[in-house]
Amino acid sequence: MYEQEDNIMIEDVALRREISLALYSKNEKLTSKIENDLDLLAPERVFRFNLFKELKQKVQQQREKTFILICTVDDKEDIEVIGEDIVDTNLAVIMIGPDNDDLILCSGKYHVDSYIPSSKYSKENLSQKILANFNNITKNTKNQSSLSIFIGTTGGTGTTSISANVANILSMTQPLKNILYLDFSTTKAISNIFFGEPAPQKTIVDFLELEDYSEENMMNSGLCQVKNNLYIIPGIQSHMDRDEITGEENERKIINMIYQLNSLFDFVIIDGGLAKDSELQIAIEEISDQIFIVTELTTIHISILQTYYELMKKAGWKDKVKIVLNREDSQNAISLKDASEILNNKSKDITFDIHIPNGGENIRECWNYGKLITSEYPNAKFSKAIKNSCFFSDLEVDDSLEVKKPSLMQKIFGK
Repeated sequence: MYEQEDNIMIEDVALRREISLALYSKNEKLTSKIENDLDLLAPERVFRFNLFKELKQKVQQQREKTFILICTVDDKEDIEVIGEDIVDTNLAVIMIGPDNDDLILCSGKYHVDSYIPSSKYSKENLSQKILANFNNITKNTKNQSSLSIFIGTTGGTGTTSISANVANILSMTQPLKNILYLDFSTTKAISNIFFGEPAPQKTIVDFLELEDYSEENMMNSGLCQVKNNLYIIPGIQSHMDRDEITGEENERKIINMIYQLNSLFDFVIIDGGLAKDSELQIAIEEISDQIFIVTELTTIHISILQTYYELMKKAGWKDKVKIVLNREDSQNAISLKDASEILNNKSKDITFDIHIPNGGENIRECWNYGKLITSEYPNAKFSKAIKNSCFFSDLEVDDSLEVKKPSLMQKIFGK
């Protein structure tokens, strides 16, 4: 009876959520048993992969499906090799390996959701872990969504590079969360190129006309799915569309759109462009949970930052402002001490919250070819700084205690 109930529950959830099970294993003896157990638990929902690149291709081809990866490991080296690929594929993971505390801790470093010691493996145990991961994907959460806006002190400060790579890292490290990237550039937007959408058919201009935020309508009006859990709405692609996102008559429409999207996604990241005293930007800043001001260590940037920070402070938003210092090791940079003295001439509480080093040749190459440095060069100093910086540290929770947010599909259809 127990086995039959498990089978029904897994099949039911898998069919409703379009969830598939991916098996990656080189341990033939254990693989044979796992395959047999999976065939009993969820027939026709299991995909076997001998090469990880095949799995990545399958995930990329079937973006509408959510994959739970079941893999076997024999030692720490296996975990590290698989772990790097896991982070890049946005997968919920069940790992089966030796009963060793060091290996269990190592798997946790790569955001492995469940670890089953080989000595304790059974069909029932695997079934429970699969169902737990299904539930993690489909249950409601007690946490609120996070809405963040990135503002640059001047053009070329790196606002788009930083915000786009933050969204990319979030999608990698939070595979059960839905991330949306919104581009509010007032000139021709280019962030869509970095997300693999060089010539979008629909943009934010089309999306603004939506009244019914069903999944089909959103997808047909500009919402693009980049990865399993990463979405973008491309910014304007023509200077002629500028008035659509700057005109006062559209302000209420834009704010309503952001409210709707914030209720559907776990993280909404907005590239707000340049710091400016516009009604729309002020309205978005007011409803945002966090405001990231991107600046550099030059007298011009620091002067603009000082003025803008004072405005944030007067508006009562000081506690949700974080200052992101980009290219801090640039040859043209003034010292942190000098910058702090300039900034705190009036205010005594301005600090640099996040430090990003110069991306050098890596980021120039990625910018020229429209690639995300955190995907192309994950070990570059710039990438590590993005991953390790406290962009959303105050929102992190212990996953063992958290009831996770539903996926986009469930939020829309209530499944």
